[in-house]
Amino acid sequence: MFTGIVEKIGRITRVNRASGGARISIETDFNSPIPAGASISCDGACLTVEKGNRRQITVMAVEETLARTKLGQIKTGYRINLERALPASGRLDGHIVYGHIDTTARITEIIPKGTQTTFRFLLPPGNAKYIVPKGSIAIDGVSLTIANITGSEFEVAIIPFTYKNTNFQFKHQGELVNVEFDVVGKYIERLVCRE
Repeated sequence: MFTGIVEKIGRITRVNRASGGARISIETDFNSPIPAGASISCDGACLTVEKGNRRQITVMAVEETLARTKLGQIKTGYRINLERALPASGRLDGHIVYGHIDTTARITEIIPKGTQTTFRFLLPPGNAKYIVPKGSIAIDGVSLTIANITGSEFEVAIIPFTYKNTNFQFKHQGELVNVEFDVVGKYIERLVCRE
């Protein structure tokens, strides 16, 4: 489980496509080594570290992950949000994030407004039912609050700290992002619609 509070911005140094998925090497600077077998959120997708130290980790993304997320499109040099799994004694500063990406959304507009930056996203058809005004959402692994909803589009306001300490500072209009909806709404839908 994760919190949506990004710890580091890593840089993709290698993407090796192989049968069954892609092996991704990420340069980073954690204060302590990341052991093999550890779970890590990579732009919101929970992946397992195959090998790692304080400066570099290697993860494997299977075909299902590549198809469901934007990880199938990343290239060398891409800046990626990283968060280690939450320890049982840790603080839940964001919201409960599982690292299971539901869909991708496209950035339709980036609007600087004073000290904040508003990002507008377009969801694929049928997904808007999972969002509510002032509800939680994880975008590329970042815990955010939905500010406004219009049809299948929604907005979030990025404060300066989040902008500076996540890969939102590198994003551009038209780019895809990974989306994980708040799990509570998904459970309610499952209970209500169960036959």
